[in-house]
Order: sequence, then structure tokens, then C-alpha cells
Amino acid sequence: MANILIASLGESPIVVTAMVKVLKEKKNIQLDKVVVLYPANHPNIKDGVALIEEHILCENIEPYDLPFRDANTFGYCYLFLRNLHDVLENYQDDTLYLSLAGGRKSMSALMFLFAPFYENIKGLYHILDKNEGDQSKRNFYSIEELIGLYIDENKNLNRIMNPPSDDLNLIEIPFEHFADAEELRGILKTYSPSRLLDGVSVSLDNIEPDAVDFWAAIFQKREAPKRDVLNIRFSQTAYDQYFELGDNLRKTFRKYFEQMQYPNFIAQKKHGTFGGKGSVFHFCKLRRTGERPFFYQQDKQVVIAQLTYKANNSYQQLSDKLEKRKYVPSVTEYEPVHTLKDIDQIGDILLAAVGKSPMVVTQAYTLLQRDEENAVIDKVALVFPEKNGTVKKGIRMLKDVFRKRAKKTAVIEYGAALQDVADEHDCATFFNRMIHAIDDLRKKHPDSQIRLLLSGGRKGMTALSYFAAQRSGITKVYHTLITDPELEERIESECSTENLNRLGSSKKKAEKMFLECYPPNDFDLFEIPVIPLRL
Repeated sequence: MANILIASLGESPIVVTAMVKVLKEKKNIQLDKVVVLYPANHPNIKDGVALIEEHILCENIEPYDLPFRDANTFGYCYLFLRNLHDVLENYQDDTLYLSLAGGRKSMSALMFLFAPFYENIKGLYHILDKNEGDQSKRNFYSIEELIGLYIDENKNLNRIMNPPSDDLNLIEIPFEHFADAEELRGILKTYSPSRLLDGVSVSLDNIEPDAVDFWAAIFQKREAPKRDVLNIRFSQTAYDQYFELGDNLRKTFRKYFEQMQYPNFIAQKKHGTFGGKGSVFHFCKLRRTGERPFFYQQDKQVVIAQLTYKANNSYQQLSDKLEKRKYVPSVTEYEPVHTLKDIDQIGDILLAAVGKSPMVVTQAYTLLQRDEENAVIDKVALVFPEKNGTVKKGIRMLKDVFRKRAKKTAVIEYGAALQDVADEHDCATFFNRMIHAIDDLRKKHPDSQIRLLLSGGRKGMTALSYFAAQRSGITKVYHTLITDPELEERIESECSTENLNRLGSSKKKAEKMFLECYPPNDFDLFEIPVIPLRL
């Protein structure tokens, strides 16, 4: 059984070579092989691979080219996960370690997602340069800088490619495996909506339909599931019935409506087929619950005609009438007049870890309400290292621009007693603070859905935020993308905390932070459906 490191390559090849060195010197992990995933179409990236092959302290290197320039669209993010899955499948009999450092932003942000699925993944590691803020002492150089040193035949190049371990912080990111990881992988590899699963202990009933579709497509090496969701509409009858229900029934029906946006869920859960005037009607049946929405589909709409449930026999009464043809429903009787937003009187919460890029929060806030028809965000919760002065300035800026642009949106702070997430103790502190934030938000706002943002914080914060969501049963997790590389570089420059502060007025800051100064189609959201840790 070999020890294998899987790493991704982005701006600095040194992050890969340094990871190999510090794993040996600080964790006593002697690697037999390093697999380097790199975007083949990125400028100069192959020179970076060549530098790694020449200077890395491991004899067996496997470069693995990815067929894109960057993982900066939904399609490329999905393709990265497909390729990473293929690599993991090839090394199931070996001991694996994953590096979260070094890759392009989205690649690093997605690298850890498979860790709970594979018991042979024994460690997730990130690495930080203790001197990253000091240009004269920094250890991580870009590919272009290293090419220059190579051309100049710099005699110190090997030492530069393998910096002193004392200059680096090696951070082990804690995570848990699924209790039945192997069986879950097997189910996802063979899952089909039309196939019943017998003789298995893992139930997919506790997993959101979009999560099943997403992960099954990856494990079955299929194309990405279509991102199209159906628009949920309500007849006046269903709308009135909803607000006559008690709180518990409303919550159950609200969960139905969220899932009925997905075509595969509708296909699996429709119960009964009843001819009507203008359309075909069905009940929607979720497992053994007594609630049964009565609906029809029209183009890309799901129209909820009535809400029935067994407790008052309304389901049985309507079903009997339909089966005996004593009642023929009509589309004109149940015209779509209300949306999900009309029944969502309580808004959702955007929960984000914040590092040195506060704009990512406003970016996600804007994109969620642009792309998600039923997303009404009225609370933004921020988890951040409160001992970091730059981050604190960013938090103040966020509060300021939300007051300017979204006055009804409450900004809630959860400061962690940290300067940065720089070691295992910091990881535990940040993770516990994120769990506390989730628990506190649920206690104070029990009817609000939490939508968690992965982008924005340090790479370690990204992984810890995801694992907190997984443990807490949060199903809506997002990563923001800028699809134009030139625009991404421009925004990194213009929208740093320092440069935004130079703008002076809150109005000018808000215009940039809420994307009013940039082409809207160059931004995207990558939703990562979460499988909860406890099934």
C-alpha cells in the first residue's frame, strides 16, 4: 500500500514541492507518489509541472492534465470533480492525502469534497507561508517568477523550490468519513430513479433529490445534471389553504415545494394520474408523510392546485372523487397566481466565512437573488477571525454597504477569537464557531433556511465551513465564480479591502460590491448539493 499525495497546481509550483517536504519533516509521511492535477490550457502551467518534476523530493510524479484553462464555470467545476473522482477510484488500495493548497481558486475550494466518501483518504492538508506579507522574505513564487530564475540559471533554484519547513505552517484540516462510505459509493454508482434499492442500510430518503442526482452523476461518470429548475406556482386555492395550516404542516409542505423544483423529484414522487381539462394532474407523495400536494405541470412550471393531507381526510376525499370521475379538475379552476416568494414571509439566511475579500459576500447575496427564484435573503451572518485588523475593516464595510443597498437585511456577526486559521487549534476554534453560529441562527430563526457560502475565507475556512454544513444538515451550499479571467484579475485589484476603502463614499463601494459596475453575465453560482454526514 503506497502513500500518495493528490495535489492541484495553480499559481505557485512551490506549494506542491513544499507540501511534500513538510509532510515528511513535520508529519513523518514519506510519499511514494504525487499526482499533480493541472489545467492544461492555462498559460505556462506545463512549465510549472516541469519545475515540480525536476525539484520535488519524490521520485514518482504523475502529472494529470485537466481539459480546461480554469475551473471558473459550472461546467468546468463539475468536470474537475469528475476527474478528481477518477483519480481517487484508481487509488482505492492506497493511503491518500489531499492538498488544499496551490490549485486555482475553485480547484482548491472543491478539492476536499470527496474526503468523507473514501476511508483511505487519511489527511487533508493546507500550507501557509509565514512570510507571505513580506515581499523580501516570502517563499511562494509564481510560475513566471520561477521561469525567470530558471532562465537565469539561478543556483538557488532547488532551495527556492523546497523552502525551509520552519518558514511554513502545515495545517491538517479535520473531517469525518461517512459511517457507511463504501456502501454509499456503491449506491451512487448504480442509482437510477426507476430502480428500487433493496438490501442496503443506507437510505437515500434523507438526501435531497438534487444531491442524489449530482453525486450519482459524478460517480457514474455522466454529464452534469441539468441545472434547470421548475418554477413553483400556486393557485389561489392552494395559497389560501397554506395559510390556514398550522406551523408544522406549513413546514412540511414548504419542504415539498423546495424539492418539487427538481424534475427528477417530480418524476419519482408523483402519485396517481388524473385527466383534467387542460392538463394532467397528480398527487406528490413524499415517503410516508400524510401531506399530498395536488399539482399539474405547465411548461417549466409546477402549479400547486390544492394541499391535501390525511389527517383531515382531504386527500382521501379528493382521491376518491378523482378515481370515480365525480370530479374533473380544470386548469382554469387552478390558474397559477402566486409564487414561492408570496408564501415565504420569513426570509433566508446567507451564512459566510469572511477573510480578506468581503466583496464575495455581497456577490453571493446578489447572485442568489438573481438566480434562485425563491431566495429572499433578509439576514446575512458572518463568521470571521476577529483579531485580524484587515478582516475587521471588511466586516465594517459590509455592514455599511448593506445599510446603503439593503436596509432590511440584518447583518449578524460571529467573531472567532483568531488572527487567522493557521494551525490545528485555529481549525478547531473556527469550526466550533461556525457550528455555534448555525445552532444560534436556527434557535433564533427556526423558520429561516440557511444558505452557506464557501467562497471568501481562507482555503482552510472553506473546507471547515463545508464540513460544518455537512454535520449540521445544511443542504444549500454555494461557491461563487467569475467566468472571465481578466475581469477576475480586475476585481481582485479593485475590490480588495484597501482599495475599496480608498473609494471613500459608501455609494461607490456598494456599486462595486453589489456588481453594479460589472457585466452581470460574467458571474455565476456553483451550487454544491450536500449529503449530510448522518444518514
